Amino acid sequence: KAIWEPLFTFHGFRYVELKLEDEQGQPVTDIAVDAGWVTGVVLYARMAVHGEFDCSHELVNQLQHNIVWGQKSNFLEVPTDCPLTR
Repeated sequence: KAIWEPLFTFHGFRYVELKLEDEQGQPVTDIAVDAGWVTGVVLYARMAVHGEFDCSHELVNQLQHNIVWGQKSNFLEVPTDCPLTR
């Protein structure tokens, strides 16, 4: 069992690709990768909640939920921005 956790860095992501290698750096293909092997760690600054939103439309509620998580993911001690492709 190996545990790897980066220090002094963070990245937003939606998907993770997990590749296994042996000691010589060759791909290991005879092991079925289990999604339970990976744990995502959510980092964000503690922010006070000053209001909530809820309505009868589930898609609008999901949109609001996504907005809150988007704000959390862009605020780690200082606000960050999503850079545009230039």
